[in-house]
Amino acid sequence: MRVAILSDIHGNIHALQSVLIDMESLNVSKIMFLGDLVINGPFPLECYKKIQELNPTCWVKGNTDTWYENINTGWTPSTKQEEKLFKLYEFAQKYLKDEMLEYIFNHPMKCSMEINDLSILGVHGSPRSLSEGIMKETPLKELELIASKVEESIIVSGHSHIPLLKKVDNHTFFNVGSVGMPGDGDPKACYGLIEIIDDVSKFEIRRVKYPIKDVLDLAEKRDFPEFEKYGRILKEAKLSF
Repeated sequence: MRVAILSDIHGNIHALQSVLIDMESLNVSKIMFLGDLVINGPFPLECYKKIQELNPTCWVKGNTDTWYENINTGWTPSTKQEEKLFKLYEFAQKYLKDEMLEYIFNHPMKCSMEINDLSILGVHGSPRSLSEGIMKETPLKELELIASKVEESIIVSGHSHIPLLKKVDNHTFFNVGSVGMPGDGDPKACYGLIEIIDDVSKFEIRRVKYPIKDVLDLAEKRDFPEFEKYGRILKEAKLSF
């Protein structure tokens, strides 16, 4: 059995579609989606519809998904960073209905599933927080502490936009990177695959090329906020929020 894990699509439908084409040849049985669906990309509605169509076995919300709980048209930004967030919120709101926004942020922060004798916990950042990334810089003691409070043997996450596979005690941490906005220097769309045979699991990071120029051409036509910076992020795969 193969489980595909997608995270951090960030409104990039071209990257998502390329990933789905790649998945078609792999006989994927289940899909987990780890949040950050529509904010920070030019195609919020298209990505929303596609994930709805996929109907993932597990769907958890990400940190940018929760912005809809805290930002509304009556909110006034007080810093440059908040001004950028508000512009991204307004952009997405042009394409998404209120019920769609509510559906996105009403998903849980965690989702657990069992396959054979293996259990998988899906989170956006970490089991402790949506905005805590599991990265290579995360101290071993912190990973041990996180693992000690998790029953599942496999912890899959995103948020950092940088893939990671690390074994800690009897737990495996698997960060699947980002479909729509990779941050590890490789601009190809990134997602994770777990192949489970009996009680043995094999982990793989898949990289898929997609037409970045097409994304940027349409993003410019849609007057996507901070278009030039967005283009650099996609081309260089280096985050600079």
